[in-house]
Amino acid sequence: MILIAFLMMVETHIPEFGAGACSAKSSQHLVGKLATARRVSIAKSRSNAKVVRKHRFDQPVTQDYRTDRVNVVTDKRNVIRRISCG
Repeated sequence: MILIAFLMMVETHIPEFGAGACSAKSSQHLVGKLATARRVSIAKSRSNAKVVRKHRFDQPVTQDYRTDRVNVVTDKRNVIRRISCG
């Protein structure tokens, strides 16, 4: 009961599609390059994302979809293999 009451009090922000939504198309030129802090920052700013999630392809991640998040997926050598929104 306490958990339900707590969850009812918590405000969640779910971004809407459209204005302010992530678009990874303009960051695709970074695929194949080393995932430096600067390049990850460029992916975030060019995709219009508010949040960036950088992770290796073999790491577990949550399956929640966020329209304001860009995902930078790397390989074992920290090379960017995929940039997507969600």
